[in-house]
Amino acid sequence: MAIPSVKKRTVPQRHGALEVMHNQGIHIDSKEIFVNSESYDDESLESGIDFSVANVFIKNLRYLEAFDSEPITVHFCCTGGEWPYGMAIYDAIAHSTCHILSISHGWAVSMSSIMMQAADTRLLMPNCSFMIHHGSAGMVGTSKQFLTEAEQLKKTCDVMLDNYVRVCVGGEYFKERNMGEKAVKTFLQKKMDLKEEWWLTAKEAVYYGFADGVIGDEGYETTAKAREKVLSV
Repeated sequence: MAIPSVKKRTVPQRHGALEVMHNQGIHIDSKEIFVNSESYDDESLESGIDFSVANVFIKNLRYLEAFDSEPITVHFCCTGGEWPYGMAIYDAIAHSTCHILSISHGWAVSMSSIMMQAADTRLLMPNCSFMIHHGSAGMVGTSKQFLTEAEQLKKTCDVMLDNYVRVCVGGEYFKERNMGEKAVKTFLQKKMDLKEEWWLTAKEAVYYGFADGVIGDEGYETTAKAREKVLSV
């Protein structure tokens, strides 16, 4: 059954659509998904990306993919989170049958800086802060379990770094210096080793290849213009 447009809906229908958008993080008419953390009891804290956020996202993505092949816009407004659930979102985006346009709001840090890299078009809001780091793990158990956890953390860091290298090798900074993947990997590793947390502005993130553009740039003047640009390709 066709879904009536927002303008043709009754007031109760519009209120229902708004409730779905807030509670389920999806706007069906415009094919938009909103990814954000759940709040702890302390509303000043974020839960980060967890199983709940990942499960809702995957369901929403598959639902919108079933409509048609037109692009899907994913809005990220969240901090880091748990590695397996963040990568579940990453994989869902990377293997989507639709072009995924991601827009990061507020900040793209830790896991939220990784997930966006799976999108076909990666945009940042003008005041979005970007940060990469090695991540951390909480370890409880025997000494052998500590060693096993350390080995696993090393593996996840390697995967993370490879995902950054894949996109950064096409960044203006690295192309200007004719740096290949090996050199880019060494550069990024040194940045994280030196600073632990490497923070960038939205413009700097684009310069290094972590994003394709900033909302307000030519061709991306508004989110609507960004979507039009994707549709025209």
